Amino acid sequence: MKKYIFGSMALVLGLYIYSKKNTKPLTNMIKPTEQVNVLEKDKERKKREEIKQSGEEKEEKEEKEEKEEKGNKSIFKLASSCVNIINKKIKNKSFSPRIAIILGSGMGNVAKSIKNAIYIPYGDLPGFSNSTVHGHAGNVVLGSIDGVDVACLQGRVHYYEGGPANAVMVPINTLKMLGCDTLLATAAVGSLDDNIGPGSIVVVKDHINFQGVNPLVGLNENILGPRFPSLQNAYDKELRTLLHEASDNIKMKKMTEGVYCSLLGPSFETPAEINMIWNFGADVVGMSLVGEIIAARHCGMKCSALAIVVNFAEGLSDTKITHEETLHYTDKVADSVANLTKEYIKLVNGKIIDTVEDVEAVEDVDTKEERNNIHYSH
Repeated sequence: MKKYIFGSMALVLGLYIYSKKNTKPLTNMIKPTEQVNVLEKDKERKKREEIKQSGEEKEEKEEKEEKEEKGNKSIFKLASSCVNIINKKIKNKSFSPRIAIILGSGMGNVAKSIKNAIYIPYGDLPGFSNSTVHGHAGNVVLGSIDGVDVACLQGRVHYYEGGPANAVMVPINTLKMLGCDTLLATAAVGSLDDNIGPGSIVVVKDHINFQGVNPLVGLNENILGPRFPSLQNAYDKELRTLLHEASDNIKMKKMTEGVYCSLLGPSFETPAEINMIWNFGADVVGMSLVGEIIAARHCGMKCSALAIVVNFAEGLSDTKITHEETLHYTDKVADSVANLTKEYIKLVNGKIIDTVEDVEAVEDVDTKEERNNIHYSH
């Protein structure tokens, strides 16, 4: 038994001594050159990760700075840039518009009545947004109607297209800086009154803003207008009188006056919503106009508006409401609106602008120079 134990111990001891002599350390199992390659690859991997991370951080930083720069660019500076671009394209240096026109859905052809017209796409003007809605061409049109200089926005953007609430501020203030102090806007609407059917034209006398947004929200630029502008006479009474007079002069059907209710869209209203709006005192309903009027009143422009009735609002008719219907009826009355606009501009130029110019002639020199500096009149 003892021999067996001593023999086993001798065998184990022999195996241990053998393994110690013939087994290489773990560090010696990897060749020195292979160790260098592993370290270099590890360094390269870390470097690639650092470069990638640095690039992503740089892109994020640039994107953030671009957004901040865009957001910080004032309405005044953007509108001033637009005025400079427009003035460079005007060959007639005596061109001095006092009347601005905004053409809504399907009303773009009214611009054809403008003589010696210069078309400038919205895309060429900083701060102008292109409309994505069919029937809105997206041009600033400059020229004259019956010898009266005008500036026209051929098409508009709507809040439902996804832009900011103040998207109307640059276009409106550009018109103001060009010298326009009177605005005529057109808009397609649905009627809440059984007696005002498709094809009718309504003179807007007031509005209800149910869009939930206001273009003046945010930092106010005092050079453009007051922090809290009044909308008491948003749709100027004297201008409304001239619209009726123009209608009589061209033997048009007598126009009624009504309250415009603006909703966000783009879905048409439900019958229940229409019933509520009717009870609130509205006569027509649409998805635009109000933001432009607020912006225009903010910068001191006198405003008027024509609502082109293209359908009965939901619940008043069994006819399904579509945008194609809108374009159909605006096309039908486009000629009438063009003729009405021409006569109206003639009256405004003769009865309001000439009077204003007479008043300006006796203004204090310093006051007049200050106004011209602010609004970039020609």
